[in-house]
Amino acid sequence: MALADFHLGEFVVHPTADRLTRGKLRVDLQPKTMAVLLALVARHGEVVSSDELIREVWHDRPMGDNPVYKAIAKLRRALDDESEEPRYIETIACKGYRLLMKPRPLRPDAMSDGGLAIAKSPERRPPPATDWKLASIAAALSMALLAIGIGFATYETGNAPVPDMTSRPATMQLYFPGLESDSAGTAAINAMIRDRLSHLPGLAVSDRAVDAPLAGLRLSGSLQAEGERLHVKLRLDGERGSGLWVNQLVMPAAESYRIADHIAAAVQEATNLGLHDQELARLPFPTLQRYLLARSELRERHTGFRQRLANMSAELVRVAPDFAAGHAIRAVACIFAITHNTLEEISAGMQCARDEVASALKLDPELAEAHAAAGLLAQNEEYFCHEACAERRWFEAAQRSLERAVRLDPSLLEARIWLGNIYDDRGDLAHASEQRDAALALDPLSPVANHNMNSMLLLRGENEAVRTRLLQLVRAPNLPGYIYEQLAEVAISTGRMDEARTWARRAAAEAGHRWSMLASAVLLARSGMPDEARAMYALGSRDPEPYEAEELEYRVRLQQLLGGSAAVRNVVDLELNRSRTPASYGATADRKLKRIVGWALALADQPERARLWLEEVYGASGMPTLRLGDALTEADGLEALAWSYEMTNDAARSRALARSALELLSTLTASGFDQQVRFALNRALAFKLAGERDAAIAELERAVALGWTEPASLQQDPRWSSVQGDPEVQALLARADERAAAVRVVARH
Repeated sequence: MALADFHLGEFVVHPTADRLTRGKLRVDLQPKTMAVLLALVARHGEVVSSDELIREVWHDRPMGDNPVYKAIAKLRRALDDESEEPRYIETIACKGYRLLMKPRPLRPDAMSDGGLAIAKSPERRPPPATDWKLASIAAALSMALLAIGIGFATYETGNAPVPDMTSRPATMQLYFPGLESDSAGTAAINAMIRDRLSHLPGLAVSDRAVDAPLAGLRLSGSLQAEGERLHVKLRLDGERGSGLWVNQLVMPAAESYRIADHIAAAVQEATNLGLHDQELARLPFPTLQRYLLARSELRERHTGFRQRLANMSAELVRVAPDFAAGHAIRAVACIFAITHNTLEEISAGMQCARDEVASALKLDPELAEAHAAAGLLAQNEEYFCHEACAERRWFEAAQRSLERAVRLDPSLLEARIWLGNIYDDRGDLAHASEQRDAALALDPLSPVANHNMNSMLLLRGENEAVRTRLLQLVRAPNLPGYIYEQLAEVAISTGRMDEARTWARRAAAEAGHRWSMLASAVLLARSGMPDEARAMYALGSRDPEPYEAEELEYRVRLQQLLGGSAAVRNVVDLELNRSRTPASYGATADRKLKRIVGWALALADQPERARLWLEEVYGASGMPTLRLGDALTEADGLEALAWSYEMTNDAARSRALARSALELLSTLTASGFDQQVRFALNRALAFKLAGERDAAIAELERAVALGWTEPASLQQDPRWSSVQGDPEVQALLARADERAAAVRVVARH
């Protein structure tokens, strides 16, 4: 039963909607933040410790640093409360928190024993955890796209009143007696399945036959082994009927852990079917099966999922043309299908997504998934539009759509993730952090939610916190490669080279695309495995088509590590083989690709060619209009252009550009993202090019203090050549080498 709304001071609390209202003011809370408030309300006047709140709200699961403190801080902001002079929540030093304001019912008949009848910390129903990962492909076709008519189509989602969320059961019960099998090792597989399901919030799993009649879901299946291969049949029955989800798998025995992932995805989606009860109730059962299979496929994202999702969503739209959620899934599938940077594919994929978003919103203007798909579409319109657009309004449209989706359904994971990305892109780091916190609270095991939050922590230099979080996550098997890439990056940053090699190899094993192969190759080279790096590079370089911007960047970084300036020059010349000038290349090259080409030519010790390309990017001002997340890479480009002027005897222009780079980097300093090695090295190079030697030395010293263990990267960079003989620089490089050797010894022991 839904919790009744109640007064708390001058606010009205709406527990089922995760909302506070005061007159026309409305404040939306994250589910866990509301759960903390309800826990305090249930024990009004008592001191509730952080440990008790962790136990009641997070069920003793690790949720990152200080989750209670963050939740209390968010409640105080929402309630306009002050910690020094509290009116609502008082902090009792070393003991916990106490609610000062007495809750009051909205109606007299809601009184119970003279107070408010509120259950303690109800567990929310788990969110739709479909991991619709953003397909943020760096397109090199801006002008061509504009020519075929991409304009500012409206995905406006309006400001109509948002309906309250319906009541959700606190727990869904699943009966699972185990897979039937005569094969050895089935007991271990069953245990793995139960363990994986135990991490799904709001799900109770039982293997007792007496509980079977009470279960909302029933999982059954069989397993047979034939040599080194497993044949698995799985079936999920629900209240709507038998065979709600049916799947047959054939896999190597060594990959038996994937069985648990398939099941977890289906169960997670099945527990959320109630979000569309009215619409789903009228669907024929076979159509409902297709919907659940598509949702679980979207969540799993195993190899080949894009094509399977495209096929499933197309069939779903065909058999149920009036089903809004089907069109929303189809829109996302169309965006995911854009895997190559070709005009035809981008044009077809984006038009498909536009049509499906329009259909979904027309059928159900209040469907959260439809607004989330609209936000994803608008975000990709921005990426593909690039510099060709006279006005850059797509991010604003994406933000409005995603904020609407979150208001409609605060538990929609993909909307939280994508909205956090939008805030990050627009430099609104406080709101980005809030959305990423909320996504993790909704699904602590979501790889994308973890990756996004870790990216922010790494920018702040919180390497150990990220490492701890990731080591907890990798206890689960079958994670995407980018999680292992992040672990390898953290290990390299902290000098754990043996550990870095382990994770780099895992990332290489999971690499499914050429860009991920190239990223893995760079990690392998940085962690001291050049032969393996070359082998992975060869795999990622088989496709003769021109590379996208990120792929070219990986190739350049790898060749700098393995072969120096001459090797980088060969890579760039190969890329530019068809057209060797920015003017002729510009018709199909976006700004980002031009910047990377110019930066690469600087690393190749080609100052005049670098200057030619980078002037196309930065023009006369030298200051780009950019998203905050691009600050470091843009600083690389500005510093490369400054170096090219230094090498062509224009010191004044060089120093002006270097100061522009310093001004750009100051945006990261103001946001607290200056506690990382790469930031210190960027600042050091900018100071060096600006003629401020002492400041450059100070930043190099800071890089060493932050754990810098890759001095070879500086020694191989022509932009640093003029100070290679500086005694203080040499001493700092030696200290970095010594530290690298010391941490390698520690790691071995």
